Amino acid sequence: MRETSRHHMRSASLWLTLMLAVVLVAGCSRFDAPTASQPADNSTELWNPQPGDQVVPGRDVPIIEEGYWDAVYGPEVNPFMVPCRAIPIGPEGGTVVLGLHRLIVPPGALSERVLIKLANASVTSVGVDASPEGLTFALPVTLTLSFHGTQYEDCVDCGAEALQIFYMAPDGTLEAYESTVDLAAETVSAQLTHFSRYIIS
Repeated sequence: MRETSRHHMRSASLWLTLMLAVVLVAGCSRFDAPTASQPADNSTELWNPQPGDQVVPGRDVPIIEEGYWDAVYGPEVNPFMVPCRAIPIGPEGGTVVLGLHRLIVPPGALSERVLIKLANASVTSVGVDASPEGLTFALPVTLTLSFHGTQYEDCVDCGAEALQIFYMAPDGTLEAYESTVDLAAETVSAQLTHFSRYIIS
């Protein structure tokens, strides 16, 4: 009887593990490698500025240099596949890491477990799509985006307002967030209360 009970518990545990794996795969294709999350035809939905483009007058958008995708994600990655990462996070908080970018959800920000996903929103510049879109938090979460691999990575005279994180609405309008630039780490951070598309400019 005990052996049968243990067998049922092992089977239930196996099924639970498989179901979690299916959820993660559905949420972000391959959970273990950022190589294939969305079909290439979705690349038209990405934000892909060109050298010299400006969101803020007088400040060029950071443009990713040649070799960035290989260096950060590995040579097997096609950037048009939009590498992504999905992690279930609950009331205890947690962190989602996507390449050089990071989202920190503090304890108490969520009242229930949610599958949080970060996906690159640009092939040519720095941007992420955070989802589920429209999700709001009881406490601000911290988004840190890296400008490593862009023309700003060796910027020694950048002031605190040299780069900012912007919320990009579906209609293309922008809202600047109060941001902190860490020149040594080559990052820009901001606190968010909802999910959508965020870029550096």
